[in-house]
Amino acid sequence: MTAKLLKHHGGFLHMHYMSCQPKDRVLLLSLRNPIERFISWFNYEHVSNPPIIRYINGAQRRRPCPFKVFRWQGKGCFKTPNEFAENCTSPGPSMQPLFTRQDWISANLTTINHYVNSSSCQQLAWMVARGHAECAAHNFFHFGFYSRQVDMLVKKRPDRRVLGMRTEFLAEDWNEIERYFGGGTQSGSALFKTILNASTKKNSTDRPLSDLGYENLCRALCPEIQVYKRLLHQVENLNASQVRDSIVQVMSYCPQETEAIRKCPNH
Repeated sequence: MTAKLLKHHGGFLHMHYMSCQPKDRVLLLSLRNPIERFISWFNYEHVSNPPIIRYINGAQRRRPCPFKVFRWQGKGCFKTPNEFAENCTSPGPSMQPLFTRQDWISANLTTINHYVNSSSCQQLAWMVARGHAECAAHNFFHFGFYSRQVDMLVKKRPDRRVLGMRTEFLAEDWNEIERYFGGGTQSGSALFKTILNASTKKNSTDRPLSDLGYENLCRALCPEIQVYKRLLHQVENLNASQVRDSIVQVMSYCPQETEAIRKCPNH
């Protein structure tokens, strides 16, 4: 079985790299519950993870942020996502943030070292969760970043269609997008059979964070969650019920969230 969708691959946008071409008329977004996405980011990017260790003597050595955020060999702040989340609290309105996302973008390595070294673990956790500090890429290149890129690409070519595929509903969304390209209606179910089998074995009550951890992370990721809601509404292949299913899943972690896009508190 060959999926039609795989034959329509053109350019792509991934962090710093963009190869989208003017002829590309469909944008396919990868969407994931921001809370689960962040926990996955922490586990994968931890400096003790084998794929990351390979780069320790290379480019990663020039990036001090991961080595302070992730505790490893007796150094650093946080060993687990729960330790990170429980300490991820706002510096508060009385304390000026140490740096902004734009500060980080424009800074040289010496300045970045100063930002990181002068930050407490709590301050750095907040800056990392908010996407101000590029600690290992995907926290920095968040939905806010990709949403701006999508808006730019659509502005350049208004007839572009924007589709989305949700990590939590891979087979369902793949099947619908496959139909859009004229393919079979069940190719996603076969393609993601292994993933689906694994997900059915997972205990639905598994929650890697404590209540305090979720409360803190929900507050820190509030702006990201609102952009996620916007993207869910923006993509053309999801109906109102599917959008609601994804937002309700976020609300199961963050009960203060609403189905509508809302204004986040500053701190």
